[in-house]
Amino acid sequence: MLKKSNNLGLIIVIYLLFTFCNNEIDSRQSSTISGIIKGLKQSWIVLNELEPGAMNRLDSVLTDDIGNFSLSFKVSETSIYALQLLNGEMIVFIAGPGEIIELISEFPQTISNYSIIGSNESNLLREYLQYTYHNEQKFDSLRQIFENSKYDPGFQAIRKMLEAEYLKIYQDQQEYAKRFIINNPETLTSLVILNRRFVQTKLFDDEDDYSLLELVDSAFIMNYPENKHSKAYHENFLNIKKRLANKNLREQKISIGMPVPSFKIPDLNGKKVSVDDFRGSPIIIYFWASWEAPCRKTNKKLNTLLEEKDNENIIVFAISFDQDPDSWKAAIEIDELNWLHVGDLKGFSSPIIHLFNLRDRLPYFILLDKNGIIRYKGKEISELKVDIKELN
Repeated sequence: MLKKSNNLGLIIVIYLLFTFCNNEIDSRQSSTISGIIKGLKQSWIVLNELEPGAMNRLDSVLTDDIGNFSLSFKVSETSIYALQLLNGEMIVFIAGPGEIIELISEFPQTISNYSIIGSNESNLLREYLQYTYHNEQKFDSLRQIFENSKYDPGFQAIRKMLEAEYLKIYQDQQEYAKRFIINNPETLTSLVILNRRFVQTKLFDDEDDYSLLELVDSAFIMNYPENKHSKAYHENFLNIKKRLANKNLREQKISIGMPVPSFKIPDLNGKKVSVDDFRGSPIIIYFWASWEAPCRKTNKKLNTLLEEKDNENIIVFAISFDQDPDSWKAAIEIDELNWLHVGDLKGFSSPIIHLFNLRDRLPYFILLDKNGIIRYKGKEISELKVDIKELN
């Protein structure tokens, strides 16, 4: 009897282990994406998972003579995937455990006209990607006009028109993306949108769009608390939050009414100088770069401002973010800038960027009174002019 009892106990242990292992395996349900990509016959399709910071290849399949394909893959949580085609194009979709997804498209214009059923998230993403595709086509048309008009006598006017049209397209894309995220903050589609660029340009700024980033973070924590994409985004959001908090602390130290921070920076001859060396006179700290078109226009306006009566005693402490010394010096000569010029030739890696909390948009001004107290900060030369008048 004792022997039988031991055997029975062993059988029960084995049964429990087997059941536990099966349950663990079952937690990763099989999902399927299949369909047809017309015109893509006898061609390999690669299935990738887009994980935070990485793209992992999962499987591949050869389409048949008319473009049919089918791929099954294990899914333990909702995640982002991509079908990579022969020409490098990728159809991005979102799949959850056990979903059966069907895709219909046509090669090579795959992104512009595909349809997808079986996944609500993938359909949301498809809507956004196709809207983006049409805006990108508009941009490509403008770029072609630009290339064809380079040697046209009226090129400057054409260029101005094209820049205005591109801005309209960009703003339309940005507004569409914001509305989409506000209406669907809890979806992984919103995460894809936040991380995608439009024609190599970011749609969102960590500071300007902080409330939008926070909305997505809150929705992810509520709906996907354990999802790897949610966790990665939350960690990134906390880093942004910390960085902006530090920036706000620095901003308090350079607010209007505060003394300007002490710093030294090389002049054109390599000698380190400081604004502290010029106490007793009003100083305009002017942040600029020779390659930035708005700065070159502002150079002329600033020269005109300094020519006005009562402004002759103002010192311009011009800090350049150039990296090429020859371009920097050439711009000074061409624009006739008889100011004090300094720069460490580190571009936007310069510690000056962090010291003064500068954004990557130039030009920028800080006006100091004769005691080195900050009296104005901003981008508008018209506002600078008013503050100089009050200071005088």
